[in-house]
Amino acid sequence: EKQAEFAELRREVIEGKQPVVGYETVRQRKDGSLIDVALTTAPMRGSDGEIIGVVGLLENITKRKKRQKELKRYERAVETTSDLIYTLDEDLTFTSVNSAMAQFVGLSEDVITGKHLSAVFADEYGNVLSDTATKLFAEDTTDITVETTLVNHRGEKRKYQTTVSIGASDQKVEE
Repeated sequence: EKQAEFAELRREVIEGKQPVVGYETVRQRKDGSLIDVALTTAPMRGSDGEIIGVVGLLENITKRKKRQKELKRYERAVETTSDLIYTLDEDLTFTSVNSAMAQFVGLSEDVITGKHLSAVFADEYGNVLSDTATKLFAEDTTDITVETTLVNHRGEKRKYQTTVSIGASDQKVEE
């Protein structure tokens, strides 16, 4: 079955169609275990430009697929919790929010994302977060939890424990 799959991809490359890049599939090792792979193929051309064969590369992507599954699990947890979860950039602009946050403030996730904190919450809350972030840098620690009071879209006040942590959004993730 997998031989037929590769033969079909090989045929497409030889017939002059586009090279195959990153085609994800599963392969069986000699020991019988299965691994996730990404297949890339391209035509090999002779000196006259005619296709004389196909070169292929299999990349083991098992770890990447495992990380993707873990990430999906975390995404589900963030979306299904009743806790308000959001991220802000260094200018206190929302970069992401979960559905609980959107429901609390009475705006859609798309509307909140890109807005400054002060457009969604009172300035007092923004000052608490800004002061906490400054303290976080000064103390060289990973996170700080503070008591805060938020007002929802109906004017109701609720006390929260807000954990502030700072992370680089452009950090390279090691594979």
